[in-house]
Amino acid sequence: MAAEKSTGKSRKKSARKLSHSTLSIQLQLRAIAVELRYALSTITVAAHALREQNSDIDADVALMLQRSTGEPLHAGLERIEALLGELAGADGKRSEDAEECIH
Repeated sequence: MAAEKSTGKSRKKSARKLSHSTLSIQLQLRAIAVELRYALSTITVAAHALREQNSDIDADVALMLQRSTGEPLHAGLERIEALLGELAGADGKRSEDAEECIH
């Protein structure tokens, strides 16, 4: 029976490892989110500029930009934000350098 007794050391070590790993994943996801926000902003500005040129082809290109790239980027950002929320909950705390993902 004594062999079945746990000292708790492995749990503490694995909890620390999980926290470090979770923090690393959060930081990487935040970096990706920032890059995607820049791309989404660029697409939005380009689509707006194309629409302002008031040409049928430009308006079609603007619509294609928004639908084929803007919407998937927006959906990807929402998924990243959800993952960050899950990781923050799994870690039991929110890191101090965490920023809200607003797009």
